This record gives sequence, C-alpha cells and structure tokens, in this order.
Amino acid sequence: MTAKFTRPDDTEWMQLAACRGDDINAEIFFPTQDNGPSLSKARGVCASCWVKSDCLEYALAIEGGQPAKTREGVYAGTTGGQRYDLYKRRLAQAKRQRQAAA
Repeated sequence: MTAKFTRPDDTEWMQLAACRGDDINAEIFFPTQDNGPSLSKARGVCASCWVKSDCLEYALAIEGGQPAKTREGVYAGTTGGQRYDLYKRRLAQAKRQRQAAA
C-alpha cells in the first residue's frame, strides 16, 4: 500500500457526507476533549457515513505533516492525534516500500 492522500480540491464527495444533514450540530465535530460526549456523537455520525474514507483522505491531505496539536476537528471519526499517527505510519510505510524497490 502506498501513501494515498486525496487532492484537497477534490471535494464533490462532501455533498454526500452524513455530517451535512440539517439535523446535525456542527459543533460536535470540534470537541474540547478527545474523549468527551461530543466526540462520541461525532463518531456516531461518521460511523454510518458513505464517504468516510474520502473524508479521512481529505483530512490527511489538507493537514499534511502538521503536528497533532494543530489538527482540529473530527474527520471520519478520527481525532487530530489519530490522524497524525496515521499520517506518520503511512509515510514510514511508503519509505520502506521505496527502499525495498530500490
């Protein structure tokens, strides 16, 4: 698997996102704690979302190598820290694959 990050300008999928519903309070996607009730609510919305993988790839693309503490919001049910860890793992995996191919 190579490091895959969606182009940040590829946003058509956003129209299908579960979080765009009229009955969804956007504030739940910006919890003040990484384990609070807002995070649980946001993850519940994300769990049934049809475009969850697109959302995660988008977040990874726009955040790039930003430190975990500067990543805000819940994307695809993940916190900033979780996305940072995933980003670092993917980069390390891509580096190993390049080295193995050389």
